[in-house]
Amino acid sequence: MKALFELQAWLGHRSPESTQHYAKISPNTLTKAYDDAGYFARNIRTIEVLVDREAGASGAAGSGEPWQHYDFGYGYCTYTFFEQCPHRMACARCDFYTPKESGKAQLLEAKDDLQRMRAAIPLTDGNQRVRGLRRSAGSEPAGRGQPLRGWALGLSAA
Repeated sequence: MKALFELQAWLGHRSPESTQHYAKISPNTLTKAYDDAGYFARNIRTIEVLVDREAGASGAAGSGEPWQHYDFGYGYCTYTFFEQCPHRMACARCDFYTPKESGKAQLLEAKDDLQRMRAAIPLTDGNQRVRGLRRSAGSEPAGRGQPLRGWALGLSAA
């Protein structure tokens, strides 16, 4: 991205859009530049999501029943807009949180029609700080593209 702004200044354009138009930067080229710079590896992680297909088929999801269950490793979050949740650090006290050792979570895991998927979760500044502290303490593996549980997102069980 820095190169775009340097080129913009060099060409005397007022907006990066003008420079982008003349430089013919395609979305694929831009995505490759982000990937090459490691942006996605630093700022986005994947988390496993259990999708309850029965809740969708029966119409229960339409009436407010949870159908997505974000797996933290120690519990589940059913907040539909989890990736935008401002309270990701205090899940244990949240109404959307279900501990894995609870009967409700065990019933969920026993269902036959669960679909396991991965969701991309952007890391917040707080998540980044916690990840940095854990990495420097040696308690978090440094791996690119690996799915992470709640501890790696900076989520706390207490």
